[in-house]
Amino acid sequence: MNDFFLNLYKLGHPNLKLEPAKRRREWMNENPHVYKCGPVTNCNSFGWDVLTIEDHVIEWSGGSKKEDLIVHQGNTAHSNFGHGVLTFNLGYTWHTPDGWSLYITSIPNEYNDTFWTISALIETDVLKYPFFPSVTLKCPGKFTIPKDTAICRAFPIRLQEIIDCEPKIKKEPQEFNEYRMWQTNERNEFKKNLGTYGTKKGWQKFYHDRANSPVVKMKEVKNEYNDT
Repeated sequence: MNDFFLNLYKLGHPNLKLEPAKRRREWMNENPHVYKCGPVTNCNSFGWDVLTIEDHVIEWSGGSKKEDLIVHQGNTAHSNFGHGVLTFNLGYTWHTPDGWSLYITSIPNEYNDTFWTISALIETDVLKYPFFPSVTLKCPGKFTIPKDTAICRAFPIRLQEIIDCEPKIKKEPQEFNEYRMWQTNERNEFKKNLGTYGTKKGWQKFYHDRANSPVVKMKEVKNEYNDT
């Protein structure tokens, strides 16, 4: 029985939106073949994104003091640490089961020319108060962070198993070696005959076919990557 849960306790009126992570990226729309890469689309689609609910107009002089960053518009972001760091009040306390923590990081495979997200690991199984995600501005100036901007990605992880894990370098098992050699030969043949053999066969789905439970199972249909 799956006893996992992810609870968000509202603190008055929530200040930010939470949405399931999306697989689509603007730069990938311009290069739609990238959507065929299972590991990339899986990462894009894993977890939840935290989005702003209003425009934020901010100005940073480039200085290290809190006063050097001014929020001209927007009630959910503040300068608490200096050094161009902008902190958001989510309006939630997060709660996960024993042993589970919340990993906060930037939006995978998404470029933002205004800020970097400061990654954080919060022990939401024991902490009974909210956390406040922060971003670091990339350069001085006056900027607008528009409404519905994703400021961070959130997903739960089990800490103890990772802490206790000791990676080991071992000899490759025979079954791994055999499959890898077969895959390498197939890929080399595909690239050598690209435009003839490759066009007829279509894209190679090694990861797609072998993965046990990928987040996104891509469909090999016409116009799949131009949907809305």
